[in-house]
Amino acid sequence: MLGWFMCKSVSYLQGVSVSASINTLVAISIDRFLAICYPLKCQMTTRNARRIIVVIWVFSLLITLPWAMYFHLEPIDPSTPEITLCMESWPQEESETLYFLVANLGLCYLLPLCIISMCYIGIWIKVCRRSIPGETKGTNADLMR
Repeated sequence: MLGWFMCKSVSYLQGVSVSASINTLVAISIDRFLAICYPLKCQMTTRNARRIIVVIWVFSLLITLPWAMYFHLEPIDPSTPEITLCMESWPQEESETLYFLVANLGLCYLLPLCIISMCYIGIWIKVCRRSIPGETKGTNADLMR
């Protein structure tokens, strides 16, 4: 009985924690981008932070739900059915491929990578173009040498 529960929960909770971590990093990078590039326009409130956290966790719980559904205990050898292994078995191979490409690769890797990259490139551009009050551009160039 514990084997079935652990089979379902371990893979699911692992996926949830990875997804929540990735999405938290995305939220942090967006927050830093807004704070640096638009410091007076975008103020993060406690209420908005709580909403973002809830959205991150709900999204993470939902996007990894197929892992809880499609992980099963399967016997290693038909002659010994009591010895089982936790395996991922989807009803159709196409649905497994589609889930992997869209949910895992697309929404949990490529999209976050693009968003984080764009945020930090935007921050880099903003910092490179800044001017320090009281300093001329020639002085700034001399300091860099």
